[in-house]
Amino acid sequence: MRQGCGHRPGSLIERIALDLREFEFAVIAPARAEFRSRSGEFRFVVQELLESHFMMHIVSAEFIVHCPSQTFGCDPSDADPIIVRHQGSLRRKGLEFRLSPAASDAARGLCDALSKSTELTAALMPLDFTHCQFKLEPGNVEMRVRHFGACEVVGRLPKFHRYVRLGAEQRDSLVGSFGAFREIIRS
Repeated sequence: MRQGCGHRPGSLIERIALDLREFEFAVIAPARAEFRSRSGEFRFVVQELLESHFMMHIVSAEFIVHCPSQTFGCDPSDADPIIVRHQGSLRRKGLEFRLSPAASDAARGLCDALSKSTELTAALMPLDFTHCQFKLEPGNVEMRVRHFGACEVVGRLPKFHRYVRLGAEQRDSLVGSFGAFREIIRS
């Protein structure tokens, strides 16, 4: 991540750590940290992403979870992720799991398992994400979520910094979606 525009890499992660007090965290790189449950059995990575706009920029957080998998084998041709989107124009009516038509049987099986999980759907429905995807990798499955909150908006003219918090309900939905994802992959 490039530095500039009044943003200090790692400052968003420090604020997210306050919203996720039940997790311990360790900085991996200036704009990347690993969060762990106090028991150590559950962990995920938060990575800062910088988006430049005219006279301002937005630093958003991408939450990344890796889960080892023997059930869903990885085909090297599975480069396309499973993209999740909310359905409904004014009100959320469900989730859509999009998969490339050329996807392998393993990717189709993963997509089917994800879309049929009532726990995952219950956790993702109230979650205000701007991007959510699942991807097969050698030996594991990855989940990436970019949340609408847990971001920082920085303006140049006039100068301002605003942090959009990850509220309690959103935090619970986010962590719940990680737990539901892990249960699907482990079963």
